[in-house]
Amino acid sequence: MDELWMLVQPPANQPVLPVIPGDPYYPELPVAYNPIPPVEEAPIQQEEIEIEENPKEDMEEDPEEEDPEEDMEEDLEEEDPEDDMEEEDDDEVIMITESESSVTPPTTPIHSFTTAPSRCPRKTARMSIPDRRPTTLRQSKRFSHTQKKVDRPAWESNKVNKWISEWKATRNIEKGQASGTTPPSPMDIDDLSLLFEENTRLHGQVWHISDELSTIQGQVAQTRGGMTRMGRQQEQQHIELDNLHQRMNYHHSNWMNCNSRMTAMENQNDIALSLAHGIEERHVALKESHETLEERHVALEENHETVEERHATLAADHAELVAKHTELSNAVAQWMNFC
Repeated sequence: MDELWMLVQPPANQPVLPVIPGDPYYPELPVAYNPIPPVEEAPIQQEEIEIEENPKEDMEEDPEEEDPEEDMEEDLEEEDPEDDMEEEDDDEVIMITESESSVTPPTTPIHSFTTAPSRCPRKTARMSIPDRRPTTLRQSKRFSHTQKKVDRPAWESNKVNKWISEWKATRNIEKGQASGTTPPSPMDIDDLSLLFEENTRLHGQVWHISDELSTIQGQVAQTRGGMTRMGRQQEQQHIELDNLHQRMNYHHSNWMNCNSRMTAMENQNDIALSLAHGIEERHVALKESHETLEERHVALEENHETVEERHATLAADHAELVAKHTELSNAVAQWMNFC
C-alpha cells in the first residue's frame, strides 16, 4: 500500500513548480509545496494533481500556430470601447474596494485549478491582478456556466494601448526601413516596467495558485486518512456484527433446543396427566365397587347369621327327632319282646 502511494505522492523536498528566489509578490514563500503531516492512524501521503491534455484535441483545435501580430490585432479589436459598452448591458458589474481586493482568496478548490483548462474565447479568459485598486468584475450571463474576468484599470489600459500603438508604429517603421524612412524609436521604460509588474503579478498569482493546490492536496490527504480510518472502523464494526450474529445464532439454536425439549416435556406431562385422570377414574370406580362389595359382605354376614340360626333350629329339631326315634325304637323293641 505504501508503494502505491509513493507512485502518486511527490517527494517532500521537491516543489510542484520551479522556485524563483526573491519573488517580489510572495517573498515569504520559499517553496510552493507545503507538506502536511500525515494522519496518525492512517499515514496516507499527499497526491499530486496532474492535468493531462490530449494532443489530438490540441491538433484539432489548433492546427496552425497563431501569429503574435494577429494576436495583438485581436487584442486591440477586443478592447474596443464600443464593444465594451455593448457588453456591459448583458453583464453584471461588481465593484471591489481596496480592502476587499487585499483579502486572500478562499482555500476551497477551484474548478479551473483542479481540472483540465477549458478552451474558451480569449476575451472571457483574459485576467489581470489589480495592484490594490478598485476593480470591476464582470459576470457574463451569455454562457451556461458562470465566468468572471477582471478588467485592467483605466490608466493601465491606456498605457497598454499606447504601448501597442507605439509597437505598431515601430513595426511600420521597420517595414518601411528599406525605403529610407526614420529609424525605430526605443521602447519606453515605463512600459517595460509595467510589463515587468504584470509579469511579476502573474508569477505571484501562479505561486498563490500552487500554494492553494498544495493546501487542497493536504486536505485531500487528510480526508483520505479520515476515510481510511472510517473504513477500518466499519470493517471492525462488520467483524463485531458478524461475531454478534454468530452468538445470536448460537443462542437461538440453544433456545430452539430448549424449546423442543420443553415441548417434549409438555407432551409427556399431558400424557401423564391423562394417565393420572384415568387412574383417578379407575380409583373412583374401585372405590364404588369396594363399597358395593362391603354392602354385599354385610348382607352375606346377615345371611350367614340367619343361616346359623336356622342351622341351630334344625339341630334342635334333629335332636328332638333323634330322641323321638330312640323312644320309638325302644317301644318297637319292647313290643317285639312282648310279642
